[in-house]
Amino acid sequence: MTMTLDLRDIEFLRLTGKYRWLPYKKLGQFGFTHMQGSMEDLLHNGYLKVSQDARYVKTSAKGYAVLDQHGYPYSMTVKRPGAQNNTLRRRLETSEIMLACLRAGMNVFRDINVHPCEQPVFYPSFDFRTGETNIMANATSAGFGHWGGVAYMLHYVSQQSDSLYYTNEKGILSKLAYQFTNRSDTPAAMIFAGSDYPSVYRHVQKTPPKRKRETAYLLFTEAYRKADIPVHLLSCDETGAVQLAIMRQPGYRTVIAKNGFAEDWVPQDADILEADGQVNGYTIAVAVDMDIKRIERIVADARILGRNKVLLVSLQGQCDGLLTQVYPKDGFIQHMPLKPEFIQRVFGKNLLYDVGDAKAGERHA
Repeated sequence: MTMTLDLRDIEFLRLTGKYRWLPYKKLGQFGFTHMQGSMEDLLHNGYLKVSQDARYVKTSAKGYAVLDQHGYPYSMTVKRPGAQNNTLRRRLETSEIMLACLRAGMNVFRDINVHPCEQPVFYPSFDFRTGETNIMANATSAGFGHWGGVAYMLHYVSQQSDSLYYTNEKGILSKLAYQFTNRSDTPAAMIFAGSDYPSVYRHVQKTPPKRKRETAYLLFTEAYRKADIPVHLLSCDETGAVQLAIMRQPGYRTVIAKNGFAEDWVPQDADILEADGQVNGYTIAVAVDMDIKRIERIVADARILGRNKVLLVSLQGQCDGLLTQVYPKDGFIQHMPLKPEFIQRVFGKNLLYDVGDAKAGERHA
């Protein structure tokens, strides 16, 4: 009996068609409900294959044939990559970032030749490595994104991926920001992503090596210290997806502070300009975007000024996963994790995206 494919199935095939290999065991970490069901159905009916070590899932010849029929002529991967293959590792790392972006509502299929780009969008770096020009030459970036009016260069941080060409990649970010927005004043930032917040934080907090001369190739800990643009940490899971989904909302920090503290909220802090206002004399720091360097500056300034307390507002997964370790409860820091009901009330119940989001009965084939 032939499987009838719906929009969710086609979209999942497009993901494996474009990104080649998706991290099979990690798909459940992003909170996709429809994706899991589609994947199992597609595997059962031969449209997908799982690697022998269950590390990744990919499109089968049968799946590529369906994609071609629907106008998505992705090139079929013939050669099976080795377990230690760097291309496979980088693709899987890129796929983890892509899945967080997709769950956050980003377009992960958009053509790089369409300018200006329509926000929110994520482009994998391999999209830029084809054709006559390779703007990603000498770059380790996993991709480029644009949402919430900010252009982002995204990197995956791990034991195997521990360095980048910082100056070169910052220049690439500026070029892409201008190319895709047609503006020279588009704000730019970097995102250092990984399997979880602690692993990324450990990398950026490592003691930098003593170098006899400057080098263009920097460890992430060196780039993190050198960066003169915001650097956000990201966990590739559902918490990270919520983080990105909130970051694509206009003025998200102000929205959170205003709705969270209501009439007690004082928007400005004349002495700590980076803070998100005050409430009853306490300093507010909204840390949902995980710009840790900014939080460090706010906390340091609050201590110097003799403030009584800093209210650190974050997602529950960020609070439990990292922030309570970085800032233990000491009477000065008060952690205030956002409840799911608050997030839904302020940003809407459709903040996150699921594959297809198709109505029952809508069919693609």
